[in-house]
Amino acid sequence: TGVYIQWNHSPSNDVVKELLFRREEKETKWMLIAISDSVNRMNRYTDKGLTKGKTYYYTLVAVDDSKLESEPENEISARMIDTYVRPA
Repeated sequence: TGVYIQWNHSPSNDVVKELLFRREEKETKWMLIAISDSVNRMNRYTDKGLTKGKTYYYTLVAVDDSKLESEPENEISARMIDTYVRPA
C-alpha cells in the first residue's frame, strides 16, 4: 500500500525536470522522493513504506534549462489509514 500521486507535466517548453517532494505532518523540511527528467520521464509515483496514522504532504517543483526552479505547487495531503475490515 502507499500513496498514489499523478500530475500534469508543466506546459513550458524549457522545463527539463520536475521534482516531487514529501514531508510528514509537523515537519518543515521537504524530502526529494522522485525526479521526472529526460532519462526517467514520469507523471505518476506511488510512495510506499509509509506509516499508518500519519499524514503526508506532497508538492512538485519544475526546473527549467537554466536551472531555475518554479515556486512549489499547492501541496496536497494524504493520511495513511488502517485497512478496512468488514464486520462479521
